[in-house]
Amino acid sequence: MVAVLALCLCLTRAAEAGYKIEIDKSVNRLTLFKDNSIVKVVPVATGKKPSLTPEGKFSIAVKIVNPYYGKLKIPGGSPRNPLGYRWLGLSLGGGGQYGIHGTNNPSSIGKYASAGCIRMQNKDVSWLFDTVPVGTPVEIHSSKKMKNITPQEKAPAFHIAPGLPEDIKTALRNGMIIPP
Repeated sequence: MVAVLALCLCLTRAAEAGYKIEIDKSVNRLTLFKDNSIVKVVPVATGKKPSLTPEGKFSIAVKIVNPYYGKLKIPGGSPRNPLGYRWLGLSLGGGGQYGIHGTNNPSSIGKYASAGCIRMQNKDVSWLFDTVPVGTPVEIHSSKKMKNITPQEKAPAFHIAPGLPEDIKTALRNGMIIPP
């Protein structure tokens, strides 16, 4: 009963926060939205093969500081740890199988390099970790159709948040990035 109440509380906080994470595998990009406004767009690494990073709608199930890397028995906080310093586990697999995490290999970011997880620069995943609550929705997809959007499809109702880099604002205006 306590676990059910804790889960309900986390989901309520996530809904109240208004955040959504979208990961586009076709361009290795993570976009964080708050109330349908883009907050931040960052490069990520996804699976070496498209099938390795699952697509679908999930949520953040667990957040861990200095995660332990069991495959090679590397303690959390070690510079050798390929998970970096933060883990946001996805609801798929109970939060321990697939996640959004840091890296000890920053040159892999922006590439197809992982075993299925979503890798981020450590500074970016630390910021995301501190920003979103457990229960935050996560959508992972491959949206290669973005370059062929008609002008009618380029007019979704959304607001471009202040402070975004100009190249991201231009991509939004030209339909290269689709808001939720």
